[in-house]
Amino acid sequence: MKKIALLLLNAGLGLALQAQTPTDSIDFWKAEYQNFKSNNRQKETLLAVQHWARLDTVSVQACVELAQTYHAKGQVAEAEIAYLQALERDTTSAPLKYQTARFYQSIGEDKKAHEMYKSLLQTDSTNAFYYRRGAILSASLRELWKAFKWHQKSIELEPDEPENYLAFAETYMDMRAYAHVDSLINQALELNPENWRGIMLSAKSAYVQSDYEDVVRLLEPHFPQSIGNAISARFYGISLYQIGRYEDAIAVLTFLAELDPELEYTYYYMGLCHQKMGDLDTAAEHFKKAIEQVSVSNLSAYHEALGLLQQQEEQHAEAIQHLRMAQSLRSDVELLYHLAVSYDAYYADKGTAQRAFEKYAITADTAENPRFRYAVERLEEMKREEHFSAEPEE
Repeated sequence: MKKIALLLLNAGLGLALQAQTPTDSIDFWKAEYQNFKSNNRQKETLLAVQHWARLDTVSVQACVELAQTYHAKGQVAEAEIAYLQALERDTTSAPLKYQTARFYQSIGEDKKAHEMYKSLLQTDSTNAFYYRRGAILSASLRELWKAFKWHQKSIELEPDEPENYLAFAETYMDMRAYAHVDSLINQALELNPENWRGIMLSAKSAYVQSDYEDVVRLLEPHFPQSIGNAISARFYGISLYQIGRYEDAIAVLTFLAELDPELEYTYYYMGLCHQKMGDLDTAAEHFKKAIEQVSVSNLSAYHEALGLLQQQEEQHAEAIQHLRMAQSLRSDVELLYHLAVSYDAYYADKGTAQRAFEKYAITADTAENPRFRYAVERLEEMKREEHFSAEPEE
């Protein structure tokens, strides 16, 4: 305790000691703290709560208020010291341990948060909520055996709580064990069919398994009233595209673009929808907008989409530009094929196209691949054309 008190002094209480204070009354500084805090006077709030915590050597509340003030200012090391002093003053308080666990989670200290939940369970071994929170942290720390054990314990203790099943489902989701995911989600939804988190997790599971019909089945009854966030609208809009409902997909993706104009994939999928519907000019506009907004991870796909669209429109100079950009960002044998096709159409000298077709033919999957067959046939044609166009020997 003496060590922590010294750390508190080093963390900033020295400033308070140097200040000119009209009184050493605990009640005075507590009232000053509450007044400054209510008026959002941050500097004065911190000085007042420092005085309060220095003078009140037994109050847990003073330490907690000091910790929260430090945390709000981003001074997490000082906040931790204050929480630990509070725990020294009251070693049994479950609310205080839980609050400290939440603090550790908020700063990414999952291991320390996990230790808090272990301490909580030592004094309350029948609390399903603590088991659930501890299981989530165990999973994040890759202590999967403990995560499974604690998830199962939370369900055993509180079998009528949907959140226990959904938390367990999320752990399995990270492992891509979708049979377990779907089983647990179904159990949660049997308990509460209107549980929105359960519906969303079910939609996410269907989406990552490419079951787009099921995603639409799950989310369509809730659009647009309940789908007010980017994640659910993304699942719904892209799934509508995947099952061929292009006009409906455009409506959802437009809604999503209004929620966040910087989500580049909305423009990409709107471009795909317009392309499928034959409106190539609008598709090109959306692909260009996606490229303007894009993050590096998706940029190659958007350049490829625009390049293929321009190739379809026989705008081969522009197609080559975008396909080359896509290839510079991502090594993909299929991009070689499309580049070869545009080289062949655009350049009178077939050398560049021939080299691209040859490189593609060497690396492509030959099994039931019409592009491979075309590449081989075109190379043979080029060689014949080269032979017949050659100057005769004298």
